Amino acid sequence: MRCPIYQQRFIDSYCETKLYDRMSAITAADLLNLPWYEESGVPLLRILTDRGSEHCGNLEQREFALSLYLEDIDHTRTKT
Repeated sequence: MRCPIYQQRFIDSYCETKLYDRMSAITAADLLNLPWYEESGVPLLRILTDRGSEHCGNLEQREFALSLYLEDIDHTRTKT
């Protein structure tokens, strides 16, 4: 039996890649846990994502949106 693997990539000068066995708001929020930014003291101010359901939703239902809100990160989505 084959299990799907989902890749999330954070593209910047550091370029972080993480693999997951499912795609959800909680795994999308996990991508925001980037040790290099904390260690370097570089604030993450803005993120651009696609319009996937794991990246959209209200704060009460979506871990990703809540993580952005708590960290004061602006969220921009690609156009359809």
